[in-house]
Amino acid sequence: MSTTLGDSPVVQTVDPEQLSPEDGRAPEQTVVVGKTASELDAVFQRQSEAVRADATTKFARTVHYALVECDTELQRIPLDALSLGLKARASDDDPGMLHDDFIFSLLLATGTLSRTTIDVGPTCVIDPVLVLQEAEAQGLNVRLMLPNDASSVASVEGYVDRLERYAALWLTHSSGNFSLTPVDGYVEYKFSVAMGHTPKEITNNHEMKLLFTDEVPLEVMDYIKARLDQVIERELGGDDYFKGEVQKLAGALKLKDAELRAARRKMLEEELDSRTPVPNLIRATSLMTGLGLADAAGMIYELKNSIHAVLDKYLPKTEGEDTEEFTPSKAQVAFAQNLVAAVSSAFGGADHLASAWDQLSSVSQLKHLVDLDRGVVSPSVGATRAAETIGVDGKVAALAGAEFVGIIGSILKAGGAISEIGLERPKPVAEPQPASSNNIIIAVG
Repeated sequence: MSTTLGDSPVVQTVDPEQLSPEDGRAPEQTVVVGKTASELDAVFQRQSEAVRADATTKFARTVHYALVECDTELQRIPLDALSLGLKARASDDDPGMLHDDFIFSLLLATGTLSRTTIDVGPTCVIDPVLVLQEAEAQGLNVRLMLPNDASSVASVEGYVDRLERYAALWLTHSSGNFSLTPVDGYVEYKFSVAMGHTPKEITNNHEMKLLFTDEVPLEVMDYIKARLDQVIERELGGDDYFKGEVQKLAGALKLKDAELRAARRKMLEEELDSRTPVPNLIRATSLMTGLGLADAAGMIYELKNSIHAVLDKYLPKTEGEDTEEFTPSKAQVAFAQNLVAAVSSAFGGADHLASAWDQLSSVSQLKHLVDLDRGVVSPSVGATRAAETIGVDGKVAALAGAEFVGIIGSILKAGGAISEIGLERPKPVAEPQPASSNNIIIAVG
């Protein structure tokens, strides 16, 4: 990257292949300082003529135009412009106002380029309040440009005086919708130090490094930082301020995380029945273990998921099998069938196992799961006793037991021991009888 002060920018015609990210190369970026709006218009004209002469000509946006003097209202922006910094200009008739050419040029630039700044020249005498108000109104960043000679402390004395005035206003009155360079970069640096990380460089922005840090000797840079430290200490506070703000931020992040977790937990509690397949088993587990509902749900899910994870690890699908995620592999089906066969043998045969399952599903009220949930069927005596032991409502205990038995039924069904889990059709609910005409009260007026 190179900088030219007042020289005409080089018009670059770039092969489109040069812009391809595949080879990892990027066109060189150029910073051009001190052009006028009239000169930019002429640059645009030459580029347009080049495109008309050869339709394959391309202009990569690689040029940063800085401190552009609005000698007239900006009409057109060069095709190679990556960013544009317009030099603040006061009105000829009223120094307390900004020049119309400058204002209207800003409007054109912001409508064309996303990277537009207000550049304050090294000899600018415009009231900083006026410049910052315009930046705030348009949401544009402000840059305080260094003098051409920044080789010694004496050469930047006037610049630092101006920088102090701008910094004091920006630190205390800014709405936060625009930045002030180089103050913002230094403040960010101090926050990094407060968090325990000292960056090797104040900024990693190539444009800012070229315009500011790379142009300034270390002695001058230390002097500017020391003067900025005085302003920051006066307006905000010293190192303790930055450490305190970091602690506030950490506390706010921790609080926000706690609030999000509480919101998710509340959402699960309020929508447990619609969000999980075994809500009452989760409720019962929560009471038996002392875990919150979210943790109880997580425990049951992880227990169930771990079984599938082990089966998928040791009995995975082979090539040619259905790739549907929740479809078990042939090896898993065979394993389930063998387990069921072994259990059937223990029960005296498949018929005895089916009979045992029928009895279990009846005793657990699994067959009446829907009616239990609707309150049409009352919890069994066994469920009521279990509820008293656990300390839950009888309906919750009955539904939890049915949900647990349902998990067993899904295993038996996968192994072929039963064809259906066997939920019965819900019982009809009696329709409410219409009120007697003798009891109807008609309210009039």
